Amino acid sequence: MIIDLYIYLSVVILCFIILLFALLILNEKLHYFKVHQLIFSYVVYIFFFFLFSKIVHMIINNDFYVFFVKLNKTSIKKFLLLGYAFIGGYIGTMIFVNFISKIFKLDKNKLFILYMSNMLLFYAILKISCYVKG
Repeated sequence: MIIDLYIYLSVVILCFIILLFALLILNEKLHYFKVHQLIFSYVVYIFFFFLFSKIVHMIINNDFYVFFVKLNKTSIKKFLLLGYAFIGGYIGTMIFVNFISKIFKLDKNKLFILYMSNMLLFYAILKISCYVKG
C-alpha cells in the first residue's frame, strides 16, 4: 500500500519533469516566454492543476462538505491522500491560462496552444501512474 503510493508519486513527479522539458522545447520553437517566465508560469501551473483537481475530486466523492466542516488533522491528511480528478486539472489549466495571460500580457490563444497541447502528454503519463496505483 505505502510502496504503491511512493511509486505513484514518483511517476507524477517524473511526469511534471517531462512536461517541463516538453514546454521548454515547444516554447523554444514558438518563442512565447522567456525561460524564467516559463519556469515561473510552470510552478503556478502545477499549483493550479493540483488545487483544482483535488477540489473537483472532493466534490465528486462528496468529501468537500466533510472536509470544511470538520477541519482537523484527519481531514487535512485525507485531503493530501485523496486522488485527483483530471477534469479539475483541466479546469485549473484554463483558469491558469487566463491568469497568466493577464500577468504577462500575452495572447490567450497562444498560451492555450502551449499548455493544452501538453495536457495530452500529461494525461497519458498520469494514466500510467493511475494504473500503477491500482
